[in-house]
Amino acid sequence: MSFEKPNPEQMPTQEEMPQPEELQKSPGEDMKSKYAKMLKMASEFNNPENKEKDEKDPKIIDTVAALWTLEVATSQSCEGHLEHGRPYPWVMIEASNEPKQRFNDESNLKTEIAKRYNMPLDEINWRGDSKPAQELRNLGAANETEEYKKWRGENKKLYDKMAGWLNDSYKTREASADVKLRLDGPGDSAFEIRAGEESSDDQQNLEELISKRQEEMNAFTQFLKEKYIG
Repeated sequence: MSFEKPNPEQMPTQEEMPQPEELQKSPGEDMKSKYAKMLKMASEFNNPENKEKDEKDPKIIDTVAALWTLEVATSQSCEGHLEHGRPYPWVMIEASNEPKQRFNDESNLKTEIAKRYNMPLDEINWRGDSKPAQELRNLGAANETEEYKKWRGENKKLYDKMAGWLNDSYKTREASADVKLRLDGPGDSAFEIRAGEESSDDQQNLEELISKRQEEMNAFTQFLKEKYIG
């Protein structure tokens, strides 16, 4: 399965995402106290008033709280479901404050592509695998803004950090391929930590498989808490 970040209208706004200052440790605050604060914030974030009961994901809250405690910003997450969504837990990670503009002269590039494909201008964006999106990325690739380059650099740091933690966590334990955690996505933009993929699922035993994947995500979360939070 190829990774594709959701379209902008599916993503939280920058105001809804945890901000860098919120993830920083307060003066004199120890890691356990910070984790307790992040757990409360993650629980509230997961329980907005406009969500129905079956849309809440309590089994991923601890993972999100641990990542926030370690100053890893997330934008979306899910514990994995049998009847809807994806059959595995996942957390989307990305640096906060993504610049609204990726390319210099982006407005003109979008106007050119919108005319070429006879599309509304507001439907043109660089995400996804559509031909207009690919063309926008190709045209603007050599002309990214400095702000966007900096944001990509912050994502690369997060990706490398998560990759290191995953490697360390599997030095003392093993997991089968259909539950093992992996990073999915580019190393310099939004990416996911996930357990398993649909392509290898046995539909008859999917409920049990989802449970094992949730246990695997929890094991990684406990590794982070024991090693870095205390």
